[in-house]
Order: sequence, then C-alpha cells, then structure tokens
Amino acid sequence: MRDRTILSMIFVVLLLSSPLWFGSPASPVLALDNKNTRAAGETLLVDNQTVVIDKTSSQEQKIFDKIIFGNNATLIIRGTIVITDQVICQANYVNTSFSMVNDGALQARLTVQEGFLDIEADHISLVGSVLTVSNSKGTLPSGENGKDSKARLVCRRSDLVINDTLINIQGQNGAVAGTNMNGGNGGDATLELAASGNHEVNITGTSVELLGGKGGDAYSPSWVAGEGGTVQLDISGNRVFVERSEISLSSGNAGSPSVSSIGNTGGNSRFEMKARTSDIIMNHVDVEVKAGASTGGKNPVQSFIKFTTLSGGIEWDKGKSADEVRSSVSRLIADTVQFEARDGSELYQVDVGSNPPTGFSGTSVKIFWWAKVKVRDNTGVPMSQVAIRYFIPPDTTTLYPITGPVFTDDNGETWLQVVAYENDQYVWYTFRAEDQGGASGASDRTRFNSNSNLVVNINLTTIVIDEFSDRIIGGLHRFYGTAESGGSANRVNRVVVYLGAQVLGEANDTAPSGSTPFLTWEFIWNTEQVPDGFYTFSFIAFDNSYQATLSKEKEINQTSVPHPPVLESIIVTDPERVREIHASGNTSVHVNQNDKLVDFKVKIFDVDYRSDMLIKGKKPSSAEARLIYTTNSEVIKTWAFSEFTKVNESGGFEFEFTLDTSKKPGTSKALDDGIYRMEIDVEDDAGKFLKGSFITFDLIFDYYPNAYGFIDMVDGKRLDSDMVPVIDQFVDYEAFILSTEKSHTVTARFNLTRSNDQDSPKFGSGFSYQDLTFKIWYRRIGASGEAVTVVDGEKGIPYVLIEFNVEDVKGKETGDFDLWIETVDQDGLTDTVRYIIRVSHDPPKEEHSVMGDITQIDSMDLLPSGILTIIYIAALVIMIAAYLGMLFLISFRFNKDRKKKIALIERKREEEKKAKKDTAIEDEVAGTYDSKKYLKDTGADKGKEEFARELQKAGEGQAPKQAPPTRPAPAPGQTALPEGNSGPHAKPAPTPAPRPTSPPAAPPRPQAAGAVKPPQPQPPASPQGAPARPAAVPPAQGAAKPPAPAPPPAPTAPPAPPKVPPTPPVPKPPETGQ
Repeated sequence: MRDRTILSMIFVVLLLSSPLWFGSPASPVLALDNKNTRAAGETLLVDNQTVVIDKTSSQEQKIFDKIIFGNNATLIIRGTIVITDQVICQANYVNTSFSMVNDGALQARLTVQEGFLDIEADHISLVGSVLTVSNSKGTLPSGENGKDSKARLVCRRSDLVINDTLINIQGQNGAVAGTNMNGGNGGDATLELAASGNHEVNITGTSVELLGGKGGDAYSPSWVAGEGGTVQLDISGNRVFVERSEISLSSGNAGSPSVSSIGNTGGNSRFEMKARTSDIIMNHVDVEVKAGASTGGKNPVQSFIKFTTLSGGIEWDKGKSADEVRSSVSRLIADTVQFEARDGSELYQVDVGSNPPTGFSGTSVKIFWWAKVKVRDNTGVPMSQVAIRYFIPPDTTTLYPITGPVFTDDNGETWLQVVAYENDQYVWYTFRAEDQGGASGASDRTRFNSNSNLVVNINLTTIVIDEFSDRIIGGLHRFYGTAESGGSANRVNRVVVYLGAQVLGEANDTAPSGSTPFLTWEFIWNTEQVPDGFYTFSFIAFDNSYQATLSKEKEINQTSVPHPPVLESIIVTDPERVREIHASGNTSVHVNQNDKLVDFKVKIFDVDYRSDMLIKGKKPSSAEARLIYTTNSEVIKTWAFSEFTKVNESGGFEFEFTLDTSKKPGTSKALDDGIYRMEIDVEDDAGKFLKGSFITFDLIFDYYPNAYGFIDMVDGKRLDSDMVPVIDQFVDYEAFILSTEKSHTVTARFNLTRSNDQDSPKFGSGFSYQDLTFKIWYRRIGASGEAVTVVDGEKGIPYVLIEFNVEDVKGKETGDFDLWIETVDQDGLTDTVRYIIRVSHDPPKEEHSVMGDITQIDSMDLLPSGILTIIYIAALVIMIAAYLGMLFLISFRFNKDRKKKIALIERKREEEKKAKKDTAIEDEVAGTYDSKKYLKDTGADKGKEEFARELQKAGEGQAPKQAPPTRPAPAPGQTALPEGNSGPHAKPAPTPAPRPTSPPAAPPRPQAAGAVKPPQPQPPASPQGAPARPAAVPPAQGAAKPPAPAPPPAPTAPPAPPKVPPTPPVPKPPETGQ
C-alpha cells in the first residue's frame, strides 16, 4: 500500500516538473502571467498546447467565461485564483491533462460559478488546492428551483491523486414561493471521483464537502414549500485509499411553511465507494452523511452509505501507530450503512454512532474495541500477575484468547482487544481473573455498544477479616472478630495482633466445630501495659497463599471503665445557617428582630453501648445544658433532660432544645451581645459522668430592616391624617383604598420615613431610613407585561410619588395594583413588604356645554353652570338688541327713500297736469293701479344711488328716462312677434301710423314669457268721430330697470317678457272750419 502511495507522489512530481510530458512534443506552452493575460470573460480553449496559469505578484484573479479542453491539451493552475462559469473536458479527446498545485503558501483556487465541471482526462491531480463548484450568479425569481451543481473528475490513464485539497460542491437554494407559485426546490450537489482501468483513487489530507440547496419557504395558505436538494458522492477505482481526510454530505432541508402552508421532504443524501478488484483502505477518516430535514409533518429522509469491494476487503484504521492503537480516531455516521466485501470488513475503534454498519449479501462486518481489565483484592489492593481471559455467553467453556491468557501488570491492569460487533449485533462478554494463589472472580456480563473502550473491574476475594471490639478500651480488654479465606482450596490458619509495629500475639480460633478455621477469633490483652492514649492496632490473617490486614484506632482510658458518654458535637441552627460544632469548638450565632430563636441539637455517644462485658453504663440517663455568659461567668439558663433519642445501634443518642435570645431570664431585656459557653453534662445509667464538655459561640444581634410605607398626600393635597394600610375585605393583604378625584388617575405620595433598621446608629433619632437602600415597583393586577420600577437602588429617600392609572377600568369598578417596597440595610439584609392599592374608579361625568360644543374648547366645558347661565342670558339680550337696531336702521332708510320717491311722483304729476298730458299717473290716481306697484313696474324702487341720479336729472329739468314705446297690436292679417323677441339685439317691429278714426289698442294683459299675444278687439268709435284717448298702459313685468342692464337669466330660465313701451302722446283733435 505504501509503495503505491510513493509511486503516486513520484507521478505528481514528474507531472508538475514537466508540463510537456503529457502533450505532443510540438505542443506550444502558453503561460498566463502578468505579461500574458486574457481579457476577463473570454473562453479559454486549451487545444494542442500546454497552458500554465501561474501566480502573479498580486495573485490577481483570472476570469474566464469557460475553460474547454481539446486534443493534446494540458492545463496547470499553479498558486493562483481562477474563476470561470464551466470547465469541460470531454471523454473523446486524447492526450489531456488537468492539474492544480500550490506554489509554496499560495494555494491553487478554481471556482466554477455556473455549477458545471466535467473533466474526463488522461491525467488528473489536485495538490494544495481549493476547488469550488456552485451556482452563485444571479438571483432566482419567486418559486424558481435552485440550480444544480455537478463536478466530475475521471482519470483514465493514471491514478487520481488528491492531496491537501478542499473540495466544495454546493447546490443553489430554491426561491421563496411567490404569487400562485410553490417554493422552489433546492438544487442538487453531485461529485464523482473515479480512476478507470487498473488505476486507483488516492486521497490524503483532503476535505470533501457537498451541500444540497434548501427548499424555498412558503408563507401563504395552501402554498407548498420546496423540497431540499439531494447530494450524491461516488468514489470508485480499482483500489481506493483515503487517509487523514474528512467527507461530509448534507442534503438540503425542505422549505419552511407557515401555519397554513404545506411542508415538504428534505433532500436525499447518498455516498457510495467502490473498489473493483482490490481493497478499500481508510485511515483517520471521518465520514458523516446527513439527510435534509423535512417540514410540515412530512416523513423524514434517511441518509445512506454503501462501501463495496468485489474481490477484496475493507479495512478501517487497522494500520494505526502504536500511540494510537487503542484510540478512536475515525467516525462513520449515517442513518443506514452497508458494507459489501468478499474478504470481510474490519473497523478498529471506529465510532459508528447509533447505526452500526450491516453486512450486505451475507458479508461480515466486525468492529474491534479494547477492554481495560483492572483486578483488585477485597481490600482494594491491585493484584499483579493475575491471568485474564474471557468467554462469550452462553458458552462458558471456550475461553479467549485461544492462545492463552494475558496477565496484569504491577498496577493490576491489562488490555484485551475484542470483537465488539459482529453478525450485525453487539457481542456480550464476561471476563475472568484467576490468581496463582487460588483466588478467582469474574466480571458482570457487558458489551461494547457505547462506541468506546470499556473498563472492566474484577475484585478477587483473598482473605476477609474484621474486628468488633470497643473504640475506647481499658483494663483487660477482649479483641474479637472474623476471618475467612477467598480461595476455595485455602483456609485461614492464623490471626496475628499488632500494636503499631509491636506484635502483641496470636488470636485464638473460636470457630464452631465443622466451620472453617478462624471463622471467629478472639484476643485478650491487658491495656494497662501502656499509658492512656490513642493507638493503632492491626489484625493480620494468613492462609497458604494470601494475607489480609485490618487496622483500627482505639483509645486506651484506664479511668473510665465503664466509660462515661462522650459529647460528639452540637448542631447549632440560627436564622442564617446550620452548622455542626464538635466539643471545645466555637462558632458565631446571628439573630435578628424577626427571628431570635437558636436551636441546639446535642449528639452524644455511649462507648459502652455494645460492650458485652457490662450490664449498665450503656446508655445515658440524664443530661443538663448550661448557658454561661463568659464576660461575668453568669449562668443565664439551665435545661434538664431525662429522655433521649437513639439514632443508631453503635451508641449514638441525641437531645435538643431552643434558646430564645429575646428573653433574658428574670428581666424584660434580650440577651446581651457577647461570648457565651454552652456546657453539657451527661450521666449514664452506671453513674458515669460526662462533665464540662462545651462549645462557645459569639451572640450577635443583627436586626433585619423593616420596610414600611404610608400615604401622606393624594393628588397634591396633604391628608389630614396619614393613610395607613388596612386589611382589605377582598384580599388577604394590607391594602390602601383610594378613589379617583380626576377622571382616570390618582397620584399618591408614599412616605418611607417609618422604614427603619435597629442596627443603624440613627435608629434612636428616627432617621434610620436614611441608611436603607430602597427598591419600589408595582404591577397592575391582571395586566400583562413587566412591573413598573419606580425606585431602583436609591438610598435614604423620604418619599416617592406614584401615579396609578385606571383609565381602562369600567366605571363603578376598582383598579387593583400590587406594590412592593424592598429595603436593604448596610449588612445586606433585606425586607420586602407588599401592599395592594385598590383605586375605586367612579369618575365624574364629563360636563359639556353648548358653548364648549360650539367652540370645541375644553375649557369652556369646565365653566360653572351659574356663569354659563349668565353668559347665555347676556348673549341673548345682546342678540335681541342687535336685531332691533338692525330693524330700526332698515325701517329708517326705507321710510327716507319712500318719502323721496313719493315727492318725485307728486312732482311728475304736477308737471303732467301743467302740460295737460294724460299719463299713467292720472290713471293711477283715477284707477286701481297704486303707486307701490307702479314703482316696482317702472323700476323706481331701485337702489339709492340710481334713484339719486334720477332725482338729479329731474332737478335739472330733464325728464326721467322712459320705457321703450309699447309695441302696437298687429294689424289684421299680421302675426304678432313673440314677446321673447326683445332685448338689446331684438329687431324693432315697424310701428304703423295711427288711424285717426280709431283709438289706440287697449294695453295687453300680461302673458307668460315667450307667449304670442293674440290680436285685441278694437273698441267702438267715439261719438262725433272724435278720436278716443288711449288708456294708460302700465309697464310690463320684467322690463329692464334703467340705467343698469338686466342681469343675464339663469341657464334654465325662460326668456324675459318684452318691455312695455311708454304710453303714446294723445293726438290733438283736428281743427274744424269754425
């Protein structure tokens, strides 16, 4: 295997040193460096030549549209960066070669942007390079599938060599769903690495990564998210060798759906490796293949790995170095792993996760792990030179290794390599240890299903020895115990007793008849041979092969036989902590104003409880506890006890009591600070006393602060008396009851000056709150969100203003708030008080006034009703006075104009009378045509200015402007013109000469606008043939008012009636011949 690797490396060196070696001797060499470059975006055609794309001083990028191979073509990328859309070397071209090689620290980098690299050449090598194939150009429209990325490297005439290279193939992500479009599927990523014929694939120090594109997301109802892109890696050769490399495949996840969208399946992930006629060798290789995640409840997709060799075997980490031989250096992780090797598959300490490989088509797969076996005797001492073998249950007769056992070293350890996995299942093992002395033992049944080496512990029983006599001894003492051999062929034959290194003697065998020797034993020794004190005694048992030693420490006390009880410890519990104090020890006790009790639990031990030599003296009968103030040796209090609680079968007893530090007996004061001693006396039922055993403690009064708040001001108004919390009838808390004086809020000032700390030097003066640090926060009960922090870490504040808003509470209800006030004193002790603030929400009705509604000014609504009444009356009086004033002014002006008009009329009458003319005024006086109507018809009721002009003309002797002459009635046989034919552009009708024998026609009656006037009947002739005086004709309605022109009629109004001409002058009678 190593020879083939060396040959491959020699080939790479020859390839890089002689670029013309693969091409035709006549092929030109083109070096693309700084002096020989091509324009970016051109296609690089390598045909009948060798092209070397070399590094530059700045390592600038070389960009090509495509790179296409022809015949006799060699392309070398050395230590530079090449970017192209596609690389194509078709199989039908001959004498082709492609290589990428680093130049020192500069890697050769080739990036294919349109996801297509297809090279099938005679010679291919990648050394110290980076190959990236992806689809990174452009942006996909909504719902579009991601583009695939495909790379193919097939070497036809030599080994495919890939060393120290990074290969990355990545499919494009699918686009997000658009209108009426599902999410796009993720793009696939595929890679093929192959060597044809008898050539092999050689990969070292390389990382291969394939990533499938993610499916497009879908966010609208009924839209479907895109599928994840699949990944596929195929490696094949006559032999495949991979070393110190990583292979990672991850297919794309399905697109993410919204709640109402539809998910999809993740992409498939598949890796296949095949050796045609030789082996697959893997050393230090991590392989992990993961399938894309499905979404929307779709079934998950399984990743798949298959290794196949048709006429060889598969070896994984078999050739590790001595330093790594027991280490796990590789991983093989996938949902399904299949091995098919004719010569079998062997994996050595390969982590296969929870899915070990299975043999395909009946081929075997074995996974080897190591067992570290440790052997100890029953006292925990390592045992060397112990033979270790194992068997596979249920067969307990066949022991492995077949060649013989392995032996433990001086540390009592040894290693065995076992087949942990075989025939598609984990193997159960039992390990056995046999000592030359006859002791033997076995481990529990175990298996290696944790992907790691196992530690197997085996304890061999040699000799078991124990001793049961008292811990405190005196006088003539009896030591006694048991001893038993662990070897089936051995028996304990002696027990030797030592005092330190001194041999005291051998114990006597007291075992019953028929039992093993020394099953029970005893040794009697006079303890008065040595002074009182603590000593170590050793008891050593021997058989034919082993010895076991037991050591115990005992106290020799000649004056206490039988012995008094012993004070073991006192457990002291104060408000802050619990601790156990042994005799003559000391501690500190902290009490506070909230908790001034200290609990004491006294633990005593009666050393004679298990003695079989005593009748009495085995348990306490009475006890006394005394509290002494060490400053003056005053006995503060005494407790007496006659009942005890047994806590074990070794002589342990206890009793307990409580000290109230707030009550000094005989006084009304608390105990003073200082050092106290708690003395304990205990007497057993044999009259033996434990006297004066004690502990000391320093009593410290450490008062907790007291948090308190009351309300002294509401909505800016100081209260007559302080508002303190009361027990609310609805909740079991102290509460402040407030009501809103405004519409929705109430602001209360909480006074904090009654918070106090008795530890503060200002406590006596009432200002200890100044040494406290406050934190105040509140929360609306039932409301969401975080609490509102009003004060956070401010020291010594006397009060704080808090506004409670109940705007969103219905009328006649309450808004409830939780309020916390926390105080921290200078010692770090904390007190927190909680209040409930109940704010009754009965806001006054919002008053509105007419003035406020009219002006839209809120302040107008706030005026008192009395003021508004006065304002309303005053406004009404002003409006009435203004109205009367206007009526008076209008009446005055009307009467003035009327007088002027009447004077004008009278003047005209006088003038007409003088001229003896018959005018319309005469008819008016004689008839029913009143002056008011006449003024209206003649336009004399016009405005002041026009009337003034007429008066001026009258004063100058000019007659007022007359209306145009009245159109006479048509002669018989003629048709009258319509009255609408009038106006400034109307054609005047011809006026016929008056007949002397006929009076003028009577004035026509008013007609509707536009109507044709019918011919009027002629009146009879006047008697005596005198011409009749025509009747006065009033002006027609709608006649133009001189001098201003008539306003234009509305678009839908009919035309104005014709103007009535003035009355013609009365003709003079013809003269007679008189």
